[in-house]
Amino acid sequence: KRYPRLTSLEAKFPPGDLLKSPEAMPPQVDIGGGYLAENVTDFTSTSAIVGRTPKKKDGTFIFGITSNAPIFKMIRTRLYFVSITDGVVLLARTLDFNVLSLMANEKYGDVSAVGFRFGQMQVSIIAQVYYSIAEDAKKVRWVYNPGNPELLATRWQTDTATLSEDGPTPNWFPDQWIHPGLACSEHIYNKSFLMYRKYPMDWMLDRPSVDYPSTLLELDIRMQGSPKSWCNSVNCTGSVSWMSPYAVPFNKEPRIPLSLEAPALLWAKFNLEGTQIVVKFDRPTLRGALPVDLNNDIVPDIIDYSTEGVGLFSCAQVFDDATVELLGPFGDPEDGGTQCNWPAKDELIINLPLGSLQNIDVGLSLFLREDRIYTVPRPEDGEYSMAASGGVKVSIPENSDTMAINVPPKIEVDECSSLYIFASPVPTGGRFNISWELLSIPPFDLTGDPAGRAWNQTKLELLMDVLQNVTDENSQNLTADSNLLEASTTYTLLLTVTNRWNTTKNRTIQVTKLDFPAPTVTIAAVSGMIVNRTQRVSLPAIGIPSECSKVDRTLGYRWTETSGKLDLTAAGISYTSAQLVIPPYSLETCCGANDYNMYNFTVEVFVAAQPNKAGYASISVFVQRSPVFIKTAQGDRSVTRGDVFVMDARATYDLDAPQAEGNTFLGTFRWFCLTPDRAPCFGTQQDSVSAKVDLGTAGNYAILTKTGISTVPSSN
Repeated sequence: KRYPRLTSLEAKFPPGDLLKSPEAMPPQVDIGGGYLAENVTDFTSTSAIVGRTPKKKDGTFIFGITSNAPIFKMIRTRLYFVSITDGVVLLARTLDFNVLSLMANEKYGDVSAVGFRFGQMQVSIIAQVYYSIAEDAKKVRWVYNPGNPELLATRWQTDTATLSEDGPTPNWFPDQWIHPGLACSEHIYNKSFLMYRKYPMDWMLDRPSVDYPSTLLELDIRMQGSPKSWCNSVNCTGSVSWMSPYAVPFNKEPRIPLSLEAPALLWAKFNLEGTQIVVKFDRPTLRGALPVDLNNDIVPDIIDYSTEGVGLFSCAQVFDDATVELLGPFGDPEDGGTQCNWPAKDELIINLPLGSLQNIDVGLSLFLREDRIYTVPRPEDGEYSMAASGGVKVSIPENSDTMAINVPPKIEVDECSSLYIFASPVPTGGRFNISWELLSIPPFDLTGDPAGRAWNQTKLELLMDVLQNVTDENSQNLTADSNLLEASTTYTLLLTVTNRWNTTKNRTIQVTKLDFPAPTVTIAAVSGMIVNRTQRVSLPAIGIPSECSKVDRTLGYRWTETSGKLDLTAAGISYTSAQLVIPPYSLETCCGANDYNMYNFTVEVFVAAQPNKAGYASISVFVQRSPVFIKTAQGDRSVTRGDVFVMDARATYDLDAPQAEGNTFLGTFRWFCLTPDRAPCFGTQQDSVSAKVDLGTAGNYAILTKTGISTVPSSN
């Protein structure tokens, strides 16, 4: 029966001098010699530590000793709460059962125990270690009440519940289920975890390991009686393999005293053009700035911002050496270099080498450099995080199936001109495969000869050879000499493009060879372009005179909108020049917020002296809604608690329908409030919903008080 001693080593007493200096001896804990001699059998291995008493840096050591008893089920445990580092016994109490496992929460100070009591195993709250502001000292609040203990698993029903005349027993823990000691605590959310096996109630029955694997049980300290089994309720095969004789749960990131969760990588995705990788974290980070501990108590004291990634910097500041080798050295992407930058605290952008210079690809992983990325701290509360770790696989971008091929669907070539086609697929991810194919064999005859037409097979074979060569070269440019195309003929080409994201799109192109000299025209804009009503839209047409000799090369232009939605003449828009310029607010939006209004524009290019000899090109333009610009009268500001806080959003305006200065925005207002942790300001989610105010025409500014939101009717 030996007294425990708690060791406190100060810096001035190195271990080698511990026995030589009497003043270096650790404090001796007085737990009552007479009581021990008469009532205690032995110390147990049951112990726990509240390492950092809330609002206090030093902690409390909790251990148990057992009382003398003739049989096991009558053994009782006496618990001691001892202050670290002065060795003062804060509290000593004897329980009415034998404690087999103790669990302590570092953040809240809760202490719970697993033990055998009155024939059943139970998990109950015992006490809470806290800091008393009034007494400026650590204290222990004893919670356990033998007459009405706070049990943490009273409503956990299982398939082996004990039944009696009055129904199921209130506690579902037969003593053979729980594995004492195989437990751990989750400090931030105040949870405990235990391992158990679903053994049969009858201890005489066989218990083959294959039928009773270990299962993890989650206990919520703040919600007694509602545990959660980490196993499928139907055909449960355990949380671990049955071949494991025992499994010890542990908290890999206890976050004590570093109480904030470390940043975690959510995803890493290419952008659509494959020039960047966007890396997303689950919380704001210090962007490479490093917390520094000056007094070796693990808790940082200052933040070193000299290591923060500012502007364009080397990715080696964030990622490990293997990842940097994969990404490439720091430098200009046009020269094969890689750059990193932080557009936001939770987002990192990697600028990649262009085109074929890239080594990184979909499915490869990025790994963080150790001890480099930390959560933005809360120094006022003394809350910091551990360093982020691990990696993430690079995935394809969102909307990767939205590739479009910008190429004219119809092309006319006069009798003397060669064929030129440039296909522009977007987005490609920087890499793509392209193929050209002749679909119409034989081509379509425009002569209308009832006797039929004899085709020049040599020209057809030469044209197909040109298409095959362009395909083999993976070229976007198709050029065919004029003598390969027969006059008064329409050829149908199939263009197929597969981009880096494995998206494949096809376009058919009708090429018509005319039997007379005529100009050709293309529109130097993306077909299907999406614009806002507020934009000035320019559609430049490029007319090319016929290559035939002795023809007039003076060209004229005429634009029309063929869907009937815009009369260019009535709108005062010039339509006889090479470039059609559409002023802002000339195009209209339609339908719902996410719908587009489509306009079709066609340009006719003709020989000035012979208007009947003309070429045509068309383009579609889609108009989307502009966002509503929300504007408050005073913006962000600090207020004193208890003050009335007025938020005035009357100056909000719609870019598509701007109102005159000083007028009130005619729309629907909805106000709501979130805390910095993105939780409802007014308690429960239900309270938050009731705090949302649909003002409509009733008002457009609100008064926020600590009791909620009230609307103020508009003076207009």
